[in-house]
Amino acid sequence: MKNIAVILLLLLLCSFDDAEQAIIAYRQRQYSVDSSFLALQGYDPVSYFKSKPAKGRSDIKYNYRGINYYFSNTLNRDYFRLNPALYEPQYGGWCAFNMANGEKVTANPEVYYITDGKLYLFCDFFADSRFNGWVQSYEVLRHYAQTKWTTYR
Repeated sequence: MKNIAVILLLLLLCSFDDAEQAIIAYRQRQYSVDSSFLALQGYDPVSYFKSKPAKGRSDIKYNYRGINYYFSNTLNRDYFRLNPALYEPQYGGWCAFNMANGEKVTANPEVYYITDGKLYLFCDFFADSRFNGWVQSYEVLRHYAQTKWTTYR
């Protein structure tokens, strides 16, 4: 909470451009991305909500606040542009189960769960028993993960 207050104060003191640059720098440090700031290992974030994860194409991309996303088609890119927060994975794309323990662990973009309109990613290791544990104990684990994730902000 203290970190959020400090960030808000800094944002108020900065110009809009400086504030946007601060947000971009923060996201690039905290989100699960590769060296080119590509999220979801190139998977199309909108595809999760349509049927199943699909690899995006490097020629159909969109940069949202410093994070690059690939899309399997232009329609998905356009949906994302309209409401990026709807499609971005929770906890910056890190494994949701590990985030409940305060750990940033790279997730497998093919191991996911959507509930309440939110996309959660998981590690390969947790694909069986712990993934099922997340589903069964969603409310409690989501609360822990959300609390831990806010400490990174």
